[in-house]
Amino acid sequence: MGIRDRVAAHLSVRQRLVLSQLLHGELPWQRGPRRRPVDPADPAPLVDAWRWRDETFALVVGALDGAGVELVVLPDGAGPDRVVVVRVQDHEATVAALDGLPGTWDRRDVGRARGRDHAPVALEIGRPVPTGPGLALRFPHLGVRIEFWDVVGDEGRRRVDGGTFAVGTVCARVPGKHVPYLAPERWAEAVAAPGHVPPPLRAPHLLSVHEPIDVVYTWVDGDDPRWQERKAEAQRAVCGDSVHETAVSSSRYVARDELRYSMRSVEAYAGWVNRIVVVSDGQVPAWLDRTNERVVVVDHREIFSDPGVLPVFNSHAIESQLHHVPGLSDRYLYLNDDVFFGRPVRPELFFLGNGGTKFFLSDLVLDLDAPTVRDFPVLAAAKNNRDLVHARTGRIVTNKFKHTPHPQDRAVLERLEREHPEVFAAVAASRFRHPGDLSIASSLHHHVAFAEGHAVPGTISYAYQDTSRPDAVLLLNELLRRRDVDVFCLNDVTGGKDSVATDRMMLDFLRRYYPRPSSFERDVTPR
Repeated sequence: MGIRDRVAAHLSVRQRLVLSQLLHGELPWQRGPRRRPVDPADPAPLVDAWRWRDETFALVVGALDGAGVELVVLPDGAGPDRVVVVRVQDHEATVAALDGLPGTWDRRDVGRARGRDHAPVALEIGRPVPTGPGLALRFPHLGVRIEFWDVVGDEGRRRVDGGTFAVGTVCARVPGKHVPYLAPERWAEAVAAPGHVPPPLRAPHLLSVHEPIDVVYTWVDGDDPRWQERKAEAQRAVCGDSVHETAVSSSRYVARDELRYSMRSVEAYAGWVNRIVVVSDGQVPAWLDRTNERVVVVDHREIFSDPGVLPVFNSHAIESQLHHVPGLSDRYLYLNDDVFFGRPVRPELFFLGNGGTKFFLSDLVLDLDAPTVRDFPVLAAAKNNRDLVHARTGRIVTNKFKHTPHPQDRAVLERLEREHPEVFAAVAASRFRHPGDLSIASSLHHHVAFAEGHAVPGTISYAYQDTSRPDAVLLLNELLRRRDVDVFCLNDVTGGKDSVATDRMMLDFLRRYYPRPSSFERDVTPR
């Protein structure tokens, strides 16, 4: 045990939190003018990180154009990243032009300077993203990379095919994801082209995602008295020993304003999302701006094939019907409201350019016992999924899935429902989570899509936080400080034994992580 661990063993959780904040300069008296405490009621709008990236790129290119520096813009792989290429002899003019940019900028040289021009291989420049009153975050991948390329002179330069480059050819100094060189006529053509992009590279990349992607949330307000009456009436009709106790626990339906902050995370870090669909039991969050054209609220009655089974209080049942949402995009993300984007992400994290989806396997594996009422409902459903996959394919599955956004292919679900109508009907009619359920959207879809060649395993930077842990406040503070995961989930595993303290801790964390209101809110003051 190290010194740090020995000291921590003698401190309370609160003392460890204060010590951690002290060491990282996070206490109120340590914060400078750019790190003053956040006022959650500040009216300034939320900043879309990807739009901020595009504006940053435009400012850099505009500065170089204004200084008369010739440049070419190349796509950097399949995603939206772009590289600015400048001839090495224009390094000093480039730096001078960037020195004139207004505001706060971060800049660093990449690679060793060499040759008589003393220019680095590349220069990376970007602006901190404003995320709250007096707060700004640095995301290096939202900056601009400017590469300095060599120009072939009279002495010539050998090509890999044994020939010699023409004089004036502009060649990359290090291998990249873009073209290795530009012949003189190509360089001149690109410099003069709109956006400085060579005409052959103006089309979308085959591997990139360009179709509209919707986000679908399931949401419930467990504090609504009318909803509580419906739930109590349905619960009285359920035999006490037919469901796991967590299936009817009130903690499953507590609304801690997570949806507000999850939607903020969409606008801040996944601004490419087309529409947001909120599926609910006739409920609408009081703060939601329904005049926003990007938001749609859908009632259970609009999507259930048999509305006669309603009301239901089972997320498995609701998930089984989400692909019925009118006008839903062919590919979409299904999110619970306790899932959040933690940093800027792109659709390629979840989808393939050919329309396929990705899934994110958990390290947790299933036991071999049959599903019973003693199993947590999510585990019982996973076992039933396993049985159906085996019946369809003759193959087995062993792992559960991470609690992340779930990429969905609507056609896969529609075909699955046509082939197994009895399964979908039974799950949809299951009012509370039951050992006979299947988790269709969050698990079965991924297995079947992969078996049919429509999905592949993906990788994602992810954190799952049990907010009922005694040291949860420490872990949340570290998550807030580092902001180094693509997505994270906040889940009260124990069922809310100290709900007041948990509410206070979660809201404090979420307000600090997402202090700006989104365009989806009409009431910008959190409860």
